[in-house]
This record gives sequence, C-alpha cells and structure tokens, in this order.
Amino acid sequence: MLLPVVTEAITHAPKYIAGISFSDRSIRFVEVERHKDNLLTLSSYGQITIPYDVMESGKVINMVEFTEVMRKLNSSLNSNARVIIRKDDDHHKVDALAFAGYTDIYLKEGIDALRGIFIPWHTDAQRICLFANYDTTYVLRVTGYDTELLGKISKEELFSPGIGDVLRSYLEEATDPRILMAGKYEDESYVEQLALYGLVTEETTIWKNLFDFSRYIPEIPQDESYQYTVPAGLVVAGLMGDSEKISVSTPTRYVSHKSNKSNKEKGKTDTVISKETTKRKERRASQDQGGLADFLVDVQPLTKLAEDKRKQSEKKLSRKYTKLL
Repeated sequence: MLLPVVTEAITHAPKYIAGISFSDRSIRFVEVERHKDNLLTLSSYGQITIPYDVMESGKVINMVEFTEVMRKLNSSLNSNARVIIRKDDDHHKVDALAFAGYTDIYLKEGIDALRGIFIPWHTDAQRICLFANYDTTYVLRVTGYDTELLGKISKEELFSPGIGDVLRSYLEEATDPRILMAGKYEDESYVEQLALYGLVTEETTIWKNLFDFSRYIPEIPQDESYQYTVPAGLVVAGLMGDSEKISVSTPTRYVSHKSNKSNKEKGKTDTVISKETTKRKERRASQDQGGLADFLVDVQPLTKLAEDKRKQSEKKLSRKYTKLL
C-alpha cells in the first residue's frame, strides 16, 4: 500500500509524468501513466547513449548533437508528459527538451531524487539511510521535511575502525533503529560488515513510493531497476509538488548554428579525444550507472567528517579547560 499522502498526490497528477536524468554518457528516463482509478503504472523506461564530447562533467558542450539525442526520446515518451529533471545551472537541457517538443517541464533539486526512494512522509519521522552506488555508499538523514547528505563511505572505509561507531551515533537521533538501504552493492560484504557492527538494516526499492504493489508490479528486474534510481526518484518528487515550472520556447538558433558552421570553424572547436581521456570517461561511466555521480561528486567522506567533528569537540574541551585554569 502507498502512503496516504502519496495516494492523495496521485489524484492531482497529470496523465503522464516522466523523470529524466543525465550523465556524460547516457540519458535515462522513467515515465508513469495515471489511470482513471488513480493507479500508476510504468508506461516507459530506458536509456539513450550520448556520444563522446557532447556532455562533460554534467554540462552540455555540444548543443547540436545533444538536441539530436533528445529527439530520440519522442519514440518513448508521451508528447504531453510532464517532464521532471534535476535543477542545475545548465539551461541547455531545458532548451533541448523544448526543441524536442516538450513544454511541461519542471525542475527539482538533485537530493530530491534520492528522497523519492527513502521519504517517510511523516513530519515526525527521521531515518538514517544508505544508498549504494557500487563501491561508494552515501549516508543520508531523511526526515518528514527534508533530506541531508551526511557523507560517503568507500568500500575500504567501511572496514576501517570507528565507522560503526559513527553510524551508531547518527542512529541515536533516528525514530527507527534500522538503517534503510537501497542501491546497487558491489557484493554482499556491505551488508555483512554492517551486521558485524551490530547494525540492523532494512532493504527498500526505488518503486515503493510510486506503485501500489497490491494492485500492480512493474515488469522490470530489480537488478535493472537500480539504473533508474534518479529518474524514478524525480517522478516521485514531481508528484509531491514544490517543483519549479519552466517557461520554455523553441531554441531555433541551434539549427542555424549547425547549418552555418563551416568545416574549418568546426575543426577549431572539435575536441580531440586521447586514448587516456577515453579510458577515463569509460571508467567514470561504469561507476555512474545510477546517474548520481555528477551531483554527488563533492560529498565528503564520512570518516573525514567524523574526524573533523572529533577535533572540533577536542578544541571546545581544550578551550573550556583553559578557562578553568
């Protein structure tokens, strides 16, 4: 059963709503359809490969080619779908969507994509959640109002002394002693190590806040579902409101830009990809299956944050002791 607040949100949802996530090498999308009985079903999902030198570090660097890629969405998404994408400072994504024919476009903060998986939707609830992106785990504090990224843990750090104590310290403020987990783990050692720390975990899925499993189960394997974490989370976030609607206009200037560009000018701006650059991009793409790396890149390691917190506490104690002297 869906939570009542989600059920209520579905009654006000458009016929089709789609979440789209972007990484340097692919576009992933999830579209759901609302039926007359307010049942949501998975109407479309998939991914489209983005050629090299079209996006870099989450930014569009070749608008002409990027627009051509976006047009490929037309064969998969309903033309009247409400589209939800992550908010960033690159307006080219909105322009390309408009050029592809989508006019009902909304923006959400990146953290809301993860919130769509974990949200308790109870104002007095607070959960500690782990989201695994292969060999990196992101630690979040999720409440009834917002989501806070606490830090990240590498596979090596998970086995380092003290990490269990750090996680337990966060659980002291939670309303549920269990750690809620989602994502794609490199192997079972993550869960096994958490159990050795005496931590109790509870697995969840990215679809739990979208579909009423008593009425409908999406026909997509669980292992494959992980790749659509961000677009599915954006759909949930879009359902729950507080989205920023964008006024769009067709960016026809990009068509003339492509037709007027001479081969000589094109040669000046084309990027030459070295073998090393290609390998680096391929390695990054392999770790970006969930479309998360671009907005989680600056998250600090949990062990570093814990060490900084310990040092700050020691400084406070030292100042207090000095005053006493």
